[in-house]
Amino acid sequence: MAKGLTASGFGRVTVFSHVDGPLRNELEAAGIRVIVAPRPEVVEDLPVSSTDLERYCRENMRFLDLSSGTAWKTSLESVAGYIRSHLGELPDVIITNTILGFWGVALAQLWRVPSVWCIHESETPFSHLSWLPRECFDMLPGLLRDTSRVVFAAEMTKKVFTQAGHTFAGTVIPYGLPADMPVFAAGQLDRRQARSSLGIMDENICFLALGSVFERKGQLDICQSMALLPADLLSNVRCHIVGDRPGTPYSNVLHSYINSLPDQTRRTIRVFPETQDTAPHYRAADVFVMCSRMESYPFVILEAMSQSLPIVTTPVYGIREQLDEQAALFYDPGDIQKLAAHLVRLAESSAERINLGREAYRRFTELPTHADMVSAYVKEIADLIDGHQKRKHE
Repeated sequence: MAKGLTASGFGRVTVFSHVDGPLRNELEAAGIRVIVAPRPEVVEDLPVSSTDLERYCRENMRFLDLSSGTAWKTSLESVAGYIRSHLGELPDVIITNTILGFWGVALAQLWRVPSVWCIHESETPFSHLSWLPRECFDMLPGLLRDTSRVVFAAEMTKKVFTQAGHTFAGTVIPYGLPADMPVFAAGQLDRRQARSSLGIMDENICFLALGSVFERKGQLDICQSMALLPADLLSNVRCHIVGDRPGTPYSNVLHSYINSLPDQTRRTIRVFPETQDTAPHYRAADVFVMCSRMESYPFVILEAMSQSLPIVTTPVYGIREQLDEQAALFYDPGDIQKLAAHLVRLAESSAERINLGREAYRRFTELPTHADMVSAYVKEIADLIDGHQKRKHE
């Protein structure tokens, strides 16, 4: 979105991030300024009992002191001063990303500028921030109500918030894949070479599950389904799970389960770490598998559709807005028997794989594009800035 707004000539974009990383180079190459939060002086150990999700949230909020309401306000003012010193001026609008971006709305209120809160999570609203001190947690519904615009990527995610009784000025803008996404490099790769580099033989059928290894992504489903495949099929299939975060609780559970499998089944499963180089995996795959329990409008589904891959997925939240019954095979989260049946069906029929992949691509061409997404954001932001300027002069 930042690159799209910049390329459109709509305005100058600055990105503030809680931590530095490889995305900085991509953003700066597109003419986008990057400001990185200072590292906290004291880094406290996370509670041993923390779930993967809680650990992820706490890690992403380390740059703020959320130990109490007073500490939060002081910390926010400090971050505001840090950003302002780098910007040199107040922004015209703040766009803050994910539920964890609640502080961006508070920052906009502090600076009295419009804010756009982009919410991608479909959990019960704010449930994964329940670890916050009560006085911090209790302010979240008010921030949702008072932000200038809430943007959801899927109608189903918006529905989660309306059904929970929250009030907000909200709209839906689905994601679109920009042309420079790594996945589009897959078409330029030699398929045989891509498969060979990943240990996939010509005769193998490769199931690909790509996405962060995380409890709510449910990759254990595909491992358990592999254990149900008939022995005569196992020698001809491979399961590649891409997106491991070694050492996290769910990763440990996943590896422990895989290691407990019989040798013949265990040898069919390979787990790869998180990577930006996803193109070879898409190019080498025969079937894309999505086991997620909690999504909004997942990029990986769009990526698989763009590559004409047959898709087996859970039908959760915005996935049903991306795919229809003709373009995917669905199974309910945890229904290992049905997932295994879908895998057998596709492994045994190249005609079905081709037809389902063709339908997935057809559906992809019907969805909003990246240009549609950027245009929608430009309109929303322009309206907010215009309205804010008018109110200032009244």
